[in-house]
Amino acid sequence: MSPVEPFLLELDRLWGGEDRVTLQVIGSVALMLQVEYVRPTKDSDVLEVASLTVSTRERLRELGGKATPLAERHQVYLDIVPAGLPFLPRPPLFHPSLELSAKLKHFEIKVLDVVDVVISKLKRFSAND
Repeated sequence: MSPVEPFLLELDRLWGGEDRVTLQVIGSVALMLQVEYVRPTKDSDVLEVASLTVSTRERLRELGGKATPLAERHQVYLDIVPAGLPFLPRPPLFHPSLELSAKLKHFEIKVLDVVDVVISKLKRFSAND
């Protein structure tokens, strides 16, 4: 199990509501959810897409954003990244995370393709990546 999965499972339990929200995960968390790769991370990046309404984004930040009790318990927070910020191919390739999504009642998780994650990280050329 990826270190971010318990965070997402608890976020799902706290969510409430009936609609199923699709979260498009990018960055190192997308890697951890697809391959045997673990590294320390402080955030779980979710791409801001049209299907995330303003109220959905606010609720996600309220429950799992930086400095929330959930984030402090799991040592990771949810960060919503504007769609134009990361360097992604057009169109980016997202894969459904079927195993994780099956455990969640309120969220469907889609993860950025491994190659697309690597390319987006290379473009930034950050020592943190």
